[in-house]
Amino acid sequence: MATQELPEVIEHIPEIIQELPEIIQDIYAYSLESIKNNPAISDKDAANIALDIAQSTRHRWGGILVYIPKGDALDTKNKKQNIRHDFNGSNHIDLARKYKVSVQSIYKTVKTEASKK
Repeated sequence: MATQELPEVIEHIPEIIQELPEIIQDIYAYSLESIKNNPAISDKDAANIALDIAQSTRHRWGGILVYIPKGDALDTKNKKQNIRHDFNGSNHIDLARKYKVSVQSIYKTVKTEASKK
């Protein structure tokens, strides 16, 4: 369903969404939540855009088994950068608690950075 066709069904969006598979409902909900964070976009336009995203996703990948990686490598890289940034030379234990890793992991992360210099 193209965005141009949506205005006449905007008042029925909750009904439309309830008829879709759960994953598409989630895509709609998360898209709507993100779009609404932009104050320049009205709630009506946000709902139209979110529905278009959900429908486009359904049409593009519907029926196909799709694997979505968690992106752990990027999260780990960011966590290590934050640890290095927050490290003051003596706060190993505090950082381990803050980042929910072992003290040994903090030592290893800091040592790896030191060996690069």
